Amino acid sequence: MPGSSKTPFGDLPPAQQAGMLCNEPRFADFLRKVHQFPGEPRAFVIGWCNIVSSRDVGTDQRAALRFQHLRSDYDAWRGAIPKPAATNPSNKGT
Repeated sequence: MPGSSKTPFGDLPPAQQAGMLCNEPRFADFLRKVHQFPGEPRAFVIGWCNIVSSRDVGTDQRAALRFQHLRSDYDAWRGAIPKPAATNPSNKGT
């Protein structure tokens, strides 16, 4: 829409990004296919980021970093960015 002041997704706060992604069917497909996670995306993000609420990705630096890595993997999976270097899922707690 011309003249629209819509904020680019990457400029949104991490908690808002997490909420939007968790409502995106393609993100749920990514979690099922790549992470073999059949449940609710919100539950995956909370576990992956080691947080209590998806809002915590906006206040916990480590959670924000883990979420950013997950988001990058998702973006690469859907072809929006080049595939990042191999990540080690066992480092999710760092």
